[in-house]
Amino acid sequence: SVPEGEMESGQELKEEGDPQATSVPDVTKQAEVAQPSSQSWKSQKSKRKKQKKKNQKASVSKGLESLSASPSTPGSLQSLADPGVQDAAPPQSPAQQGGPPSQPLGGGCPQGQASGAAEAASAGESPGSAAPQDQTPGGAPPGGKDQEGAGPPASASGKEGAAQELPPPTLQGDPLEPRNEPPAMGQQAAPPASGATDAAAELVEPAEGTEVQRETQTLKQKPKQKAKPPGAPASPPAAPEHGQEAEPKGKAAVSGEKAKPGDVKKPDRGHGGDVAAPKGEGAQKELKADAQEMPSSPLSPGEGVTVFFHAILSKDFNFDPDQHRLFIRGGEELGTPGWRLNVCELHAAKMLDTHGVLVEGSAVLPKRLLDRPAPYKYVVVKGKEATLHEFIYKPQDKESKQHVNRCLRLRSALLGSGDWHQYDDIICKRPDGKLREIWNNFKDHFVDQMKKNVKGKQLAASIMLDRVLSVLQPWSAVNLSSFFTQFRQFYSVVSEPMVYEAQAQPWTSLNYPKEQVRAHLWECLQKHMAPFLERREDTLPPDAPVRRKLRMGLIALHVAEELELQLSGCDLGALCDLLCPSASSARDLDDDLSLIFETHQRWQDYLLRLCRRGMELYVDSWVGILPVLHLCSGPRPPTRQPGTQPEDVWAALEGISFSEFRRKRAHEKEHLLQFMVGKKHLLDVDEALFRSWFSLLPLSGLATYLQEFTDHLTRFPARVLDCLQGTCYRLQGLKDALLGDLEDVDEMLKTLLHLLDMFQDQVLEAPSVPSYLTVCLKLHEAVCRLAKGPMPHQRPELPASSAEIVCRVIRLKPVADSAEVQGSDTGTRTSVRGVVQGALSTTRAWLGRTFKQNMFRSFYAASVRFTYSEEIQVWRRLVEIPFPEEHGWKASLLGDLAARLKQESPHAQISAYCSPDWAAAGADDSVSRCFENCVIEAVSSACQSQLSILEGVPHSDLRRFGTLVSAVVTKSWPRRHGEAVDDLAEVLRYLLTWPDVTHLFKLYGTDEKVLAHITEEGKKLMATADSIFTKVAEDLLGGAVLVGQLELIWSHRARFLDIWELKRKSLSPQERKHDMEKVLDYRWEELQFLQEERRRVDSLLKLCEAAKRWVEVDCGEIAKRHAEDLGGKRLNEAVMARLSPTSGAMERVTHYNLSAPVRKMAAMMDSLKDSHVFRTFWAEAARAEGTQEEEEEEEEAAGPGPLLDMEDAYAALYLPCLAKFGKLYADLKAGELTFGEVHAIFSDFVDKYEDLASDLRVMRVLDPSDPGGWIQERVGQVREYHHLHRSARAAKVILEVKEALGLTGDFSLLDFVLRITDAFENSRGEKLGQINRQVILAIKLLRDLDEARCRCLQELALAREFVPWVREAVEGVNELKVFVDLAFIFAGENDMDVDRVACFHDAVQGYSSLLYKLDASQGFQAFAEHLKELWKALDNDPHLPSKLVSLVPS
Repeated sequence: SVPEGEMESGQELKEEGDPQATSVPDVTKQAEVAQPSSQSWKSQKSKRKKQKKKNQKASVSKGLESLSASPSTPGSLQSLADPGVQDAAPPQSPAQQGGPPSQPLGGGCPQGQASGAAEAASAGESPGSAAPQDQTPGGAPPGGKDQEGAGPPASASGKEGAAQELPPPTLQGDPLEPRNEPPAMGQQAAPPASGATDAAAELVEPAEGTEVQRETQTLKQKPKQKAKPPGAPASPPAAPEHGQEAEPKGKAAVSGEKAKPGDVKKPDRGHGGDVAAPKGEGAQKELKADAQEMPSSPLSPGEGVTVFFHAILSKDFNFDPDQHRLFIRGGEELGTPGWRLNVCELHAAKMLDTHGVLVEGSAVLPKRLLDRPAPYKYVVVKGKEATLHEFIYKPQDKESKQHVNRCLRLRSALLGSGDWHQYDDIICKRPDGKLREIWNNFKDHFVDQMKKNVKGKQLAASIMLDRVLSVLQPWSAVNLSSFFTQFRQFYSVVSEPMVYEAQAQPWTSLNYPKEQVRAHLWECLQKHMAPFLERREDTLPPDAPVRRKLRMGLIALHVAEELELQLSGCDLGALCDLLCPSASSARDLDDDLSLIFETHQRWQDYLLRLCRRGMELYVDSWVGILPVLHLCSGPRPPTRQPGTQPEDVWAALEGISFSEFRRKRAHEKEHLLQFMVGKKHLLDVDEALFRSWFSLLPLSGLATYLQEFTDHLTRFPARVLDCLQGTCYRLQGLKDALLGDLEDVDEMLKTLLHLLDMFQDQVLEAPSVPSYLTVCLKLHEAVCRLAKGPMPHQRPELPASSAEIVCRVIRLKPVADSAEVQGSDTGTRTSVRGVVQGALSTTRAWLGRTFKQNMFRSFYAASVRFTYSEEIQVWRRLVEIPFPEEHGWKASLLGDLAARLKQESPHAQISAYCSPDWAAAGADDSVSRCFENCVIEAVSSACQSQLSILEGVPHSDLRRFGTLVSAVVTKSWPRRHGEAVDDLAEVLRYLLTWPDVTHLFKLYGTDEKVLAHITEEGKKLMATADSIFTKVAEDLLGGAVLVGQLELIWSHRARFLDIWELKRKSLSPQERKHDMEKVLDYRWEELQFLQEERRRVDSLLKLCEAAKRWVEVDCGEIAKRHAEDLGGKRLNEAVMARLSPTSGAMERVTHYNLSAPVRKMAAMMDSLKDSHVFRTFWAEAARAEGTQEEEEEEEEAAGPGPLLDMEDAYAALYLPCLAKFGKLYADLKAGELTFGEVHAIFSDFVDKYEDLASDLRVMRVLDPSDPGGWIQERVGQVREYHHLHRSARAAKVILEVKEALGLTGDFSLLDFVLRITDAFENSRGEKLGQINRQVILAIKLLRDLDEARCRCLQELALAREFVPWVREAVEGVNELKVFVDLAFIFAGENDMDVDRVACFHDAVQGYSSLLYKLDASQGFQAFAEHLKELWKALDNDPHLPSKLVSLVPS
């Protein structure tokens, strides 16, 4: 039952008179009755306070005595209601909007009903339809405020809405009845009455089930009072709010009659919230007549909206269907007069045991109520006993003081067929008596009323949901449509509890959010799902609304969608289990679902969302509902050509992110695959399911999937082509493949090949050939795209497998037949040709991308390996795929292989060819023959490139290696006109330069097994090489070797010695004792001696040739021998050994036979041949020797001078030249060279000082111990000497400035510069050493004086008279400003004078560093420092000299 009577914590008990309504519309009389007395109100207020204190003490003791009362007793503690909750009263204005809330269990309902929700969930069932409706409040559990009202408002003019302007007269009611009417004009509202406890104390606690008797006895016990009862307002209460109801008394209660002022009487105190029955037999007759004569709705179903009301009447009413009646009354929105019209009578539909009675009724309401809120309440009429309004357990708003009513809103969007089903909750009775106050004080601290309200609503929702589900029995299209409509209406009512307090508003204090509503409804629905999930369909009761599992699943899916539930994984799995078909054929499945799919529901969207949710929560069973989704989606469109549809269309998975799903489930495929295997019977029900499941599985599970469903493929072999198409889609969707992915692809391709072999005669029909050939080509292209990346992470065999699939499909029976039969389909043959060419192009492109690096690589010098260990196997497998020969598959690939081999070096090709890896590669196949042909061509290329072929080449295969050696010898031997030459010089060069000669000599002398496989031509050439090498070695030992041969041997010394070591083993003991290396070194020393003397002679002859203009030197014999070809001369003829005439020791001499002086002269000339100064001195010596001083010019014109032999040239030319050169060297080194000598000797080195430094370094040949540290200093001195003339002008200007300024310091450096430049003849004898560091710095400073700076100083020097004047007029820079200011004053406005003053200021300021800062005794160094300030001023004012000039008179 509903929880005991509770009220919100902190609510006060407010007792007011319960007015009785009257229909008298007389406004004047209403005003007379309604005017209260202010004095009487104050008096009554004081009495209430005293009485309240007294009753509070009594309430504790008397109230606690009743705690043991039966929970079902209406007057017990558990059934007391909160008097602070107001019964229904309509709002002041009918325009106020809102939605009706659901009424929770409460009021006087027996305790325990909320806990009995499970039993009541399957209790009552009543057909009807429901559109979503704002929830209406019913009898709330104790805890709300009393809302039972007085009568309806009277209309002053007889029209609706008049009560809004003036309140109707109010009948006095129960003083315990709380009121929220505003006080009369000019008065305040009455405070809560305290006299209620007195009335409650007079009650005797009745036994259970004696409510009617108690009510009657109470009416009889209370005498009729003319005075107001205790606690009532001193003055007549204000008029009730618009629509507030109370049972009329006497004839004034009859509809349409007017009440007289004298008829207004106070009834005896009755049960709070209910209007007591009038006392006396006549009054009872009036009440009975009033209940029967109250008008009903005048509309017919065609004129309005038929509204079906469903509610649960609490057993606290003790409702007897045979004697009592239940009505709905509401505000003027439901008919006028408001709260007087019985809108609808409800009848008992089913007894709910301890929860009360399920009541239902209908009424036709005007269409103007659509989407507009209307207040209403349930009213129980017990004939003569009383009229009881339901009690809503919601605290009254303290500010608005409005009555709390249910709210009815008919939502037009949810009407469906035009009817509305209002599913309300429990109709509760308000408790009364003194124990109400005791209970209020108790529950303020211990009872959470709102939670019990929620429990009551949940109980009612459970019962009403069963009522909605009962519409489905029997299963029909009409009932299905009615169910969907009613459920939406039902959910709209229960999901948002609404009340009507002056306007429609949500019942927020209930704290029952939509999320809890949804969860509770789903929990109730799960009880209907449980038998199907537990496989207990046979135990279903006869009246079960749904009797098939799949249908129950769709109903549950619809409910979940309408509730917008986010199902948990467990709930989602249960729903998917219900939706997984158990039918054995497609027809059975269609029969099961045809009716429900004909309804206008968005089943496809529902199922898609369910699938997506299952994917998110990893609920594998969602894949079992795909047959239902496919059937819902309708027939599949005719299949177009394979591969032209998107994958989701092909797989019948439109709207499902299957690619993302299988990516997430890549490592958890076992459970999904296990589920599919367990549901394999579904493949026979749904044709598209095989493709769907194929597309849902991750790549790693596809091969297992095909293996598990081989029996299905046996019944439907054409599905193998679906496997090809699905694999193609899958691989096309992969962007990048890891090693694991490629392994899965490999396994899948092998499985496809196996299936094609199994069903090669059943898979394909001839019309499908072109389409599936295209699919195979796309599959091959996808595989080639994925099989990339660095080895070994890629799987190079994959393209071979996919290409083999293309070949297998081409060789399937329909294709083969069409190719063999004459007159076969031209289109098929063309398609086959195009597919093969496409596969070939794709394969070749893949090979190019995959094998990017060289085919071979060397790990060390003697080892060549394949870069890609599996490359040859890949080529071999690709080449061996048996495509039809006419399509050129094999020939094209072999051509590509040959081209790739030829990109490698000949040595790499040869080494790889002879390596054990290649030998182990296998049989003599097409790839091996191609390789061998390439290697033979590589030998010829290597011979032309002078590359070693045999080095590092293994010779495990002697036959192959012997053939290779023969080819190397014959192709590398020098030839002339195509014939092998035997010339010694050419053969010796070949032996010393050809890289493989060492290997040939080694094989020739040691390895007889290899020689056995060399050709005869090769053996002959090897013998020629051996004889020539022997002859050259003998000449080298005897010294008769040609110089040219010796130079060749020395340049290939290591090769010659290697061959000699190989050759020694076949020499005689006499020849073997020679140390060829030492002999070769000795012969090389002789050759070096010869080459050095030849170089010196060459330098001597060149200098003699240079002196030929002045004197001729006889070099005949020496020049003749020097002109001989030394390379063709034998070494023992060009270099001889003889005894020295001086020391008696052996010495080497050459065929030049030079004397000692001439040899010495030649050596010195060779050392000084690069000196320009020495060559100049040599020319001067030759000129001096060959001419006379007085006849110099005539002799030069006459031609060559006298003839000298080598000995004379030594004395006449060499010795004087060397002496002069030696003196120059000594003077330069000591710094004693004069300016005249510098001018004469080094004039050719002006601005060529790097050449001068090189020439001075050559001089050190005269003294090898000289480190040359003096050279840079002398070069600098010569440079400054050459630049002295450039500094002369600047020096003169500075000296003039010195005179103008009257300087007396040291300016001797400038005098030195001018002395050298102006009087050169007088200074020729001065030493170069005088140009010291100070002179060099001064010269550099002078060089920095460009034209502008020179002019700046020049103008100062010319102003001789201005300088002393300005120094006298302006004594310093500090006085310059004062002087200039005065000058400006005197200048006045004369522009010329002003300009002159400005020029004066700038000039004096600019030259101030020389005019004022330079002391007269300072020298050149200080002067140079002050010049820096002047140059800054000049840079800032380039017109500074001109301004100075303007101040000086011309």
